[in-house]
Amino acid sequence: MSWKNIIGQQRVKEILQRAYESNHLAHAYLFYGPEGCGKEATAMEFAKVLNCERNNGEACDTCETCKQIQRLQHPNIKIVFALPGSSSKEENSSEKTTRGNPESYSHLSEEIIEEIHEQIERKAENPYFHIQIPKAKEILIKSVREIIRELSLTQFSRGTRVIIVFDAHLINEEAANAFLKTLEEPPRSTVIILTTLRKDKILQTIVSRCQQIPFELLKGSEIASAIIERKPVSPSHANLIAQLANGSYARALELLEEKLMERRTHLLNFLRIIASKSDDEIVEVAENISKDFSREELVQYLFLMLVWFRDVMMMQCNGTIINIDQKETLMRLMQRYPNINSAYAAKRIEQTLSEIDKNVYARLLITSLALDLRTLFLDSAVIVQ
Repeated sequence: MSWKNIIGQQRVKEILQRAYESNHLAHAYLFYGPEGCGKEATAMEFAKVLNCERNNGEACDTCETCKQIQRLQHPNIKIVFALPGSSSKEENSSEKTTRGNPESYSHLSEEIIEEIHEQIERKAENPYFHIQIPKAKEILIKSVREIIRELSLTQFSRGTRVIIVFDAHLINEEAANAFLKTLEEPPRSTVIILTTLRKDKILQTIVSRCQQIPFELLKGSEIASAIIERKPVSPSHANLIAQLANGSYARALELLEEKLMERRTHLLNFLRIIASKSDDEIVEVAENISKDFSREELVQYLFLMLVWFRDVMMMQCNGTIINIDQKETLMRLMQRYPNINSAYAAKRIEQTLSEIDKNVYARLLITSLALDLRTLFLDSAVIVQ
């Protein structure tokens, strides 16, 4: 068994593989766990396994059925996700808006439908991409009724029909209640898979009808290996991305698209200012950072800083570092500040990250952190005669 398209999650793969090989498939599964760890990708891969023409326990990715499922265009596969609610303007949109589209799109504007098609294409290209339609807050009763209606029709394609509901915690109460009987007694040769990062938000009557399979955060090594294998990225860059991704391959892919290395250069300049400039200058730069960066960018910035000081900590005990391309810079830092308390620096950065998550005033947090780090540098500096 390889399930080569899925990163990590070996225990999950083994559970699904045993179910397939013993022909003891559950009629409904609930995949739950952190964001970006592969729940949706695994659901799509399992749909291929259940329908692959070679029928050997894993997807071949070469038969026409596997290719169609990968494109999310096979009649046996149906994906469901949150959609925007209707407005009077959208309800009165022209007939051409929904021609060739599911009935659940009937209240949507052409612009939203185009966005949906674009995101589905991105999902087909990258199963770790998360579909998130603007203004979509819940899975509508329309979508559930469409599933029920389709399942009542005769199945013309061989294999197993697979219904995948992304973000199942967004099913509204009306839709959830309509879905109960189908979940409990789906038609023959049908598997329903719900995915969620908030199992606690799903009605217990829904949860109880599913076989629950937990997913774990991915290991940094698993993410780094996947990046190196799939993207034109150096090992050092891949390792840095993997550390910042915090167990999410989806987040790692987002980081690859961002100007991460520029941000790291900015961080190193900020640390030089902290180490060598006056308190007033440090406060000014810290205030500019908190003003110019979004909260998400600040979190990424602090993660970069945390990785940097963890590298300092590792160098102090001859361990392995992440910023391998910055080894000389780290060595110069060690020579200038040989006794810097890197463990305390990492602890202070983690505290700041925690406070930012609680929406505490960013400017005060960044300024306080910078001045504390300034004290660490001063206390550990080698005095040049």
